[in-house]
Amino acid sequence: MANKAFFTGLIYDENENLIESVTIGNEAFYVVDDCGFKRHIDSREVDEKIVRLFTDQINGNEEYLANAAANMTGKNDLFSMVMFKNSLMNIDKEIEAMFRQGPPPGLAEFLGMSGFRVNIDIHGNITNVNMPSTPADDPE
Repeated sequence: MANKAFFTGLIYDENENLIESVTIGNEAFYVVDDCGFKRHIDSREVDEKIVRLFTDQINGNEEYLANAAANMTGKNDLFSMVMFKNSLMNIDKEIEAMFRQGPPPGLAEFLGMSGFRVNIDIHGNITNVNMPSTPADDPE
């Protein structure tokens, strides 16, 4: 169980109602309204499904992403390239550490401003994802 929901403010139910997150004791939940019954869904279960959407896009593109990260940070030396690539190759360990430490500051806000949002059903299954597109992906 998680003690903080990662994607608060970005998750909606199937009727487009914003789903709130609550903490009970040390555990975080997303609360889905099921015809008046408040279903509490473990936030870690939902958050892991959402994070998996991102990591699935990383797999097979580690070299490209390591180069892009090096260029964006201005660290094009061999050591930095190996570090970026190694982090991407071991993304599962990085994600587990992120779940232990909590979400990066501003994560939900950044994703929300970029248009990211997720719909889930009353069981916490993802039913729709709106991923931000880049200009290269834009069909216009």
